[in-house]
Amino acid sequence: MDIAKLYDDFRKGKINRRDFVKILSLGGAVSLFAYVFVLPTADVLQGKYSRWLESNLDAKTDYELGNIQSLFGSFKDNCKFTPGSSHYLFPGKMHPDDKEAAITLGKVSSKGIEQLEFVSGFFNTPDLKGNFICLGSPMSNFLSRVIMQYYTKEVDPSKGLIRENNPIFELEYDYIFDSDYLLSEGLMSKRYVGSKKHAVPNWSMRNISQKELISPSIVGDNLSTDYLLITVLPNIFDKEAYEKGEKVTIFGGTHGVGTKSIELLFKSKKLLSDIKKQIGDTQYWQALVKTDKTFHDTKRKRTAPFSLSDDIKCAHVKINKQLLDIWLSELPKTM
Repeated sequence: MDIAKLYDDFRKGKINRRDFVKILSLGGAVSLFAYVFVLPTADVLQGKYSRWLESNLDAKTDYELGNIQSLFGSFKDNCKFTPGSSHYLFPGKMHPDDKEAAITLGKVSSKGIEQLEFVSGFFNTPDLKGNFICLGSPMSNFLSRVIMQYYTKEVDPSKGLIRENNPIFELEYDYIFDSDYLLSEGLMSKRYVGSKKHAVPNWSMRNISQKELISPSIVGDNLSTDYLLITVLPNIFDKEAYEKGEKVTIFGGTHGVGTKSIELLFKSKKLLSDIKKQIGDTQYWQALVKTDKTFHDTKRKRTAPFSLSDDIKCAHVKINKQLLDIWLSELPKTM
């Protein structure tokens, strides 16, 4: 089943929302979370991934566990973790930068918060209830793409993504993944990804209310800064999940360096406390975190976040209730 084509057909009105979500929920091993993996079965994939993650965990204890749990809750209770597996440069694979971010998430969940739940349903679950943790922006993570309402601009995936003009969630910050626009502005970047240097458009952010383009900095042709956008939204894939207040939390960089910067963020009491102070009791919110320095390790062929800016920008997420009601009314009665 080609889930990407299915989603584009849904967006273009060729199939309705009820059928779209029903197909996703019944998609089996090549469903919402693993449609690009080319592996024998979801169980094999799950076992391989779990062993890989466990082999990379260590005993570091310098994470701000209390602040992390206060912001994001337990990573165990009814929680499903989905990494980016939909990037056009890595068909059939988990994005290498999302792998590194997953190691961080595994360390945090196993060192004092609670054990992260890795189950077979993580890849092929027909159950869209629960709290989802998404690693990767809409460019690499399909679940992030659907809930933030991005779709492929053209048949060629390297042309990027664009967002719906009238989305359910009114965000202060969104991603600019339109390659034609960015390249017309001369916005190109290079960095190591998976031990190879890749040249891609300099994917950017936008402050919607201020109509401001926020682009990572380039020195020479190398990426020198990046951004991590944390977006916390209600789970709108299931009515019961929505009514219970279950959430979808997205950790997505403009590039993979930004996604990997959760390692630095989770160790910063100051930054986590600042986010908590800014969002207050808000249930759905965004936080924009700047990676103000990156490091290009030519020996190990790796580009990594080096430090984070103290200037955290947070905003509340507004919901278009009319569009949300339409969406929820068109969900299948049973999942």
